[in-house]
Amino acid sequence: ERPVAVIAGEAGRSYLVTAKEQTDMCHACSASISVYYLQGAGGSLTVASTHSDFYESGGWGQAGDILPLHLPRNGGIGMMDESGYTAQGCTVTNISVYRFDESGPREILKAPLGRSQDAIDIGGEIIKPFTADADFAVNYSGNNSSVPVDTTVTWQMQNGVLVQNSGRIPDPVAAGC
Repeated sequence: ERPVAVIAGEAGRSYLVTAKEQTDMCHACSASISVYYLQGAGGSLTVASTHSDFYESGGWGQAGDILPLHLPRNGGIGMMDESGYTAQGCTVTNISVYRFDESGPREILKAPLGRSQDAIDIGGEIIKPFTADADFAVNYSGNNSSVPVDTTVTWQMQNGVLVQNSGRIPDPVAAGC
C-alpha cells in the first residue's frame, strides 16, 4: 500500500488516499483504494477514521490518476480518479468523483471521459465551470471520423450527487468500446 494523494480539507482535516497495487502487473487487475481521514491539532495528525478498500481503480495493477476535488459552490472536499483501459485496440477513460462525507467517501459521479479507436480520438479535460449553476465541468475535444469535436458538459450538485445539467457527452465517448 502506498500513498497516492494528500488532500487538504477544512477545520484541520486532511485526507490521505492510498492504493494497494498489484506487483504482478496483471493487465486486468486494479488497485484497491483506501482513504484515511486525518485530524490535525498541535502540529500533529491523528487518524479520525479509516475507509479501507472502498473501490478499485486503474489497470495493470496500478491506480489511476487521483486528484483533489474542491466543490466551493456547495462545499465539499473529495477526490477525482481518472482511469481507463485498452482492449483490442480501443482505449477508454472514465472519471470517478468521490466526496469525503463525515460517514465516509461517497461516489457522486461516474462518467466517460474519452475514447480512442481507429478514426475516433476524443479526450475529456476537467475544467472550471464557467456558469453560476455548475459545480463540475468537462471539455471534450478531438475528432470523430474526421469531424471535429469541441463541447463542454457541466454537472450540478443535487441531493448529494453531481447531475448533468448542460451539454451532451459525445456519442462515441458515451458508447465506450
